[in-house]
Amino acid sequence: MKSDTVPVEKESEHASAFPQFIDSIRDDLIVNKKAFSMSCLLDKFCSFLPPNIASKYTTSKLQQKLLNHFGNAIIVEKQRGQGKSNTVFSSSITVSEAIHAANNLKAELKFTELETSFENTQSKSVRSV
Repeated sequence: MKSDTVPVEKESEHASAFPQFIDSIRDDLIVNKKAFSMSCLLDKFCSFLPPNIASKYTTSKLQQKLLNHFGNAIIVEKQRGQGKSNTVFSSSITVSEAIHAANNLKAELKFTELETSFENTQSKSVRSV
C-alpha cells in the first residue's frame, strides 16, 4: 500500500510556495471574480515549486488547500467527464459575472487546446525531418 506521507523538506517547500501562489491569484479570484480551472491553478502553483517536486503535486491536494485557505469565499464546481478540470470561482459572484467569467475561461481553454495542438504538430514535424 502506498504511503500518503510527504517528506518534510518537500512539505516545507509546498508550505512556503503556497502564500506566494495565493498572493498571485487572490485579486483575480476574489476581487476581479475570475474563474480558474484547477489544472490552470495547479500549473501556476507548481511554478512556485522547485522542478524536482512540482510534478508530484496533485490538483486534489491543491483544491483542498484552497478550500482550507479561502473557506466559504470560493466555490469549487465539479466538472463531469474524464479529463475535465474542476472550476474555482468567488462565492460572491453575480449571475452576470459568472457568465462573463465562464466565457473568459472557455476562451482561455480553447487557446490552451490550440496551443497544445500546435506544439504537438510542431514536434511531429521535427521528428519526421
